[in-house]
Amino acid sequence: MTGDSSSGAAGSSGWPRGGRAKPGREPKGLEGAKARGRAAKEAWVRDGLLVSRETFAQQGGLTVSEVAEMAARGELFELEVGGQLWLPAVFLEVPKDVVVEVNRALAGTGVDTAEAFVFWHCKHGALGGMAVAEGHRHGAAVGQVVKLARGFTNR
Repeated sequence: MTGDSSSGAAGSSGWPRGGRAKPGREPKGLEGAKARGRAAKEAWVRDGLLVSRETFAQQGGLTVSEVAEMAARGELFELEVGGQLWLPAVFLEVPKDVVVEVNRALAGTGVDTAEAFVFWHCKHGALGGMAVAEGHRHGAAVGQVVKLARGFTNR
């Protein structure tokens, strides 16, 4: 390792001792990963990929308490962004029974909510290179999507 190991000055890497990033630099390691995760979720909200409980309830013909109960049962999942709970807007594009069945299968894999969000949005070869909602619109069987969900793990 380079740098003066006996002083508190920054080494040749430019990073001060103690693992804190200099102002204006993106944090690295676990703190950097957390920051990138927060930024991704904030972008999903900005891009309309996540909607509030209230919006979801209104557009889905449910009450806010019904949405909360469905989330508590694992039929829906929510992501926390900025201290508020948000749901994937894609759930509104697929019949409720399909959403419930797929989400229950995902819950059984142990993936977290961000990974489950990715499952719903990534293109799957088994669905002809389509994401879940698009595949469903093009006739993908619910059982096929559930099988994909059961096999989905953090890549």
